[in-house]
Amino acid sequence: MANELLERLKENERQQQEDAKKMNPTFGGISKSSLETEFVKQINQIERLSPEERQILLVAKTNASEKHLKSIRMNVLFFVWMFIISAVLGVILVLNAK
Repeated sequence: MANELLERLKENERQQQEDAKKMNPTFGGISKSSLETEFVKQINQIERLSPEERQILLVAKTNASEKHLKSIRMNVLFFVWMFIISAVLGVILVLNAK
């Protein structure tokens, strides 16, 4: 039983290595062998996705980016308004002091 499990694991690993060899050996003009192994694993996982799955992943990542950008925009607006209010109050204080 244990031997069968080990054989299946070895066969699975061999199959994954063969699949990786069949895939594009470069990524953006850079050899995958020069990249970090975790990054290459992620690239290979994405390359295995169907076009529909890639589209779903792209939409999910875009939505996450838009939420992050909206949060950044709100923070920037807050600090801009605080600066404007501080400047107006500063001018009022300076004029009252004269």
